[in-house]
Amino acid sequence: MDVPDELDKRIISELRKDSRKSVRDLAKGLGESPSTIYNRRKRLEERGIIKNFTVHLDYKKIELAYVSFLLFKVNLDHEKRIRDVASELQKLDSVYEVHIITGQYNIMAKFRTNSPEELSKLILDQINSIKGIIEIETFLVLETEKEENDVFNPFKGIPTQ
Repeated sequence: MDVPDELDKRIISELRKDSRKSVRDLAKGLGESPSTIYNRRKRLEERGIIKNFTVHLDYKKIELAYVSFLLFKVNLDHEKRIRDVASELQKLDSVYEVHIITGQYNIMAKFRTNSPEELSKLILDQINSIKGIIEIETFLVLETEKEENDVFNPFKGIPTQ
């Protein structure tokens, strides 16, 4: 396996902070030549380590401030039922994460809506029609103390300068 080396990790760390940063600015900040940074970034993309460049949203400003986690218990009448339900959940516009989990529930999903009423409508009108779901437990997030998806750095401790 072609594991990222120290320079790759430093490039990734910088791009996690600002994915719009130019090759020239990356090179300057990392003390490397622009051609080295360009080739490294291209290689990270080709290897699938960098999947895409994205934006970080202020969900309140786009009226998706209500976060909820739903746990789903699935009828295990056939071996692929959990994956089928997970696949159907992924099709919903309001879903942001879908995880197959251990424990008394089989699936956990993260949703963003503009109100608890919208979540209720989503559950009653769309989720309840998904074949195989036999129980749903809903958790509405009151406050988010930490959400690392926007700033998570898998290479903490690696100097970037």
